[in-house]
Amino acid sequence: MVHSRYMLWIDGVGAWLVCCGTTAVLGSAAPDAVADIRLQAPLARRHAALELSGENWLLKSLQISGASAEKTAAVTALSSGALIPLSPRVLLRFQVPTVLSSSAVLTLESPQRLVPHADGVVLLADRMLLGAGSDSHIRCPGIPGRLVLYDSNHRLWCRSTTEFLLNGQAIGDAAEINHGAVVSMGDFRLRVEHA
Repeated sequence: MVHSRYMLWIDGVGAWLVCCGTTAVLGSAAPDAVADIRLQAPLARRHAALELSGENWLLKSLQISGASAEKTAAVTALSSGALIPLSPRVLLRFQVPTVLSSSAVLTLESPQRLVPHADGVVLLADRMLLGAGSDSHIRCPGIPGRLVLYDSNHRLWCRSTTEFLLNGQAIGDAAEINHGAVVSMGDFRLRVEHA
């Protein structure tokens, strides 16, 4: 399970769920949901897990098989661009946009919804990039520079080589981002909330 989750509300881009850690459980959004990444779909409460092992992300089935109640041993190594079929009608796209980070991105390729509503999920293993380039975890066309978000001691931090504003104050290097914080750079604006 992840140690913290955040929602990023990015003007002109959308809402993104960020799960910090190297393991995330996927499952249903039922009222008693326990998964880190919840989908409005006919899935088990703990359907599958994504786990970073070394430099590779693995997909592990958490389904209970038969009356013996043993967990299946299905483990699949994921490559960037892979489709993850959680069921015949639930598909996710898995991507690692840059070799500079082990963090990965999940987007829905089927009509289901994430709960809370999000346009995608970032599995924040080390750091994630927000920028205009194709190597960004979240593409932000209007951003004048590049932001790097990272987890340090279970707290979310932001840094950039370009000056940015945090709650209206200029930051030249790095700063911790707390619940409700607003990060801006030119016309770019991002709000962070605990999920």
